[in-house]
Amino acid sequence: MSGLPHRALSRAVLIGARDFPRADALRPLPAVRNNLADLVRALCDPDTGILDRAHCTVIDDPESPGAVMRGLRRPVGEAQDLLVVYYSGHGIRHESRHELYLAVRETEQDVLKSSAVPFEWLKDAIEDSPARTKLLILDCCYSGLALGAMSATEVRDIGVAGTSVITSSSGTQLSYSPPGETHTAFSGALITLLREGSDLPDTPLTVVQLYRSLVAAMNRRELPRPRFKSTDTSSDLVLRREPPSPAVVREPVPEQPGSSQEPPATREELGSARSRQRAERAIEPGAESQPLAAASRVGPAESFGDVSLEPSTAVWLASSVWVAILWMLFFWGAGSSIAGWVGLFWGTPPAGAGHGADVAVAVTLGVVAVIAGVMIRWPMARFRLGRPCPSIRVAVVATLLTPLSRWPRPLSSAVAAFSLWVIFQALDTSPVGSLTKVSALTNDVSRVTVFAPCAAVLVLTVVRRWSGDRR
Repeated sequence: MSGLPHRALSRAVLIGARDFPRADALRPLPAVRNNLADLVRALCDPDTGILDRAHCTVIDDPESPGAVMRGLRRPVGEAQDLLVVYYSGHGIRHESRHELYLAVRETEQDVLKSSAVPFEWLKDAIEDSPARTKLLILDCCYSGLALGAMSATEVRDIGVAGTSVITSSSGTQLSYSPPGETHTAFSGALITLLREGSDLPDTPLTVVQLYRSLVAAMNRRELPRPRFKSTDTSSDLVLRREPPSPAVVREPVPEQPGSSQEPPATREELGSARSRQRAERAIEPGAESQPLAAASRVGPAESFGDVSLEPSTAVWLASSVWVAILWMLFFWGAGSSIAGWVGLFWGTPPAGAGHGADVAVAVTLGVVAVIAGVMIRWPMARFRLGRPCPSIRVAVVATLLTPLSRWPRPLSSAVAAFSLWVIFQALDTSPVGSLTKVSALTNDVSRVTVFAPCAAVLVLTVVRRWSGDRR
């Protein structure tokens, strides 16, 4: 594809991650917010932009991988002509598998699979889009891994038809955000080119020309060389409209007898006038002086505003309560079912009663545990992640360990201590009375099997947080 994209049928998703409170090794990137705000302005400029403001979605400092995937879902599905996906933040390279992960607020480096966005997720979302042409721009460390820069046996390629990929570095290099600068190094050059056009006169800013200009800009600063890959003719896409040539205003000159018509403006005069117009537009009230906080989240609206792509607080709170209830049902049902079977084979039923109550407990609560487990594994884990959950381990981390890690440490310690106390009470030699017809052994075992997993999970959470604080 070549030429300008269709504004009404094109979409952009700009993702920026700047704070990483759970990963001490990932320093904050305050310049990322400026990247997002100014990139929106450049892409949606009335004169030179290629997108409508309503079709440019910003995901600013997403909390979780699920928040990123939920934010992507609608614009990626709506794009028919051009889809632009941009990420700026920390890229993390897996220690052994040479996979790229994109960091978000809750990222922890020891549990990347569930706390960061695997590049494969982004690739799959782009691949599923109906857009004719896709442009992926990654401004993060090790971003070249997305290109399959290493051997095909180590990394899956981004070989999606009609896709161009520009990365800020190779798969083994870091990217830079120089202290004190408004933007990160790579994104600053990107924004300048989208605003001002190609370095070469009379040359449209196509994807491939954008890449060449970015390479030149990074080479001038002796920074890592960007990387590029394109399939089909997607590199011929034009990313900037040429503004209309301004009329040259001349001072009125008294007409001399016999003088000829006024000569046409020269190229130098036109260029000078165009530069003045660009400078005037840059200092228009409200154009560049707009507070960045107002541009922190840009949704499908005509102007900047606090439009959150996260689910509403009520929805998120309701899902958290529902997940907590499901886990309690799972622990209670699984523990009591195990206790029922133990009581059936080794327990002594109350006088005048058989083992029917033990069997009923084992079967009924076993079914409750299975239903709760299925609900956690599929719909709830999918909602939390924003995409299908790949494994049981990831589901446990996303729906149990990660929420528990946000509890205040005193609360986690208190609940863990209570669970341990209940277990010790159950292990007391004196039998515990029962209001039901199940055996005393079933009652005692159920206390251990229900509360032991709870205590273990809470103790693990407290220990992990304590270890993280010490690092």
